[in-house]
Amino acid sequence: MTVYGGSDGAFYTDWEVGWNLESGDWQVCMWDEDAGWELFETQSEELVWLLPMDESELPEWAEVERLDRGSRVVDRREQPGGLDPLE
Repeated sequence: MTVYGGSDGAFYTDWEVGWNLESGDWQVCMWDEDAGWELFETQSEELVWLLPMDESELPEWAEVERLDRGSRVVDRREQPGGLDPLE
């Protein structure tokens, strides 16, 4: 599984990228197969640049949640019982 760091400050799995493309939320602008980066335009006409990274490089508040249909990155700071952002 590939994990990406986004220029928008979010993290994505390859499944989430595919979902955004299939749903029409994102369109591919350009990519570099050798370096692995991809550039997408969102429905709100913003650009999101994704760089591949190892899952172990995710910040401690980000966790890959494995679902039946795929995997997604969850921000544990936004959930009850998550990390306290002031710590």
